[in-house]
Amino acid sequence: ELRRRFYLQNWRIILLMCNYQTKYRYYCKAINSIKNKSFSDMKTNEFLNYLKIIINLINCYTDLTF
Repeated sequence: ELRRRFYLQNWRIILLMCNYQTKYRYYCKAINSIKNKSFSDMKTNEFLNYLKIIINLINCYTDLTF
């Protein structure tokens, strides 16, 4: 039954996709939670752009200090 429903020859790809989906769902929920609690008036795309700017600033700062 398992061999018919799932391609067990490709089990590594299946596990990789499952791990990716789990991480994607977790990060989506975390980002949406932060946005809704702290920046509820922003649209999702605006918030993501704001988040990218903050991450870039942090990366620039860490590059300068190390």
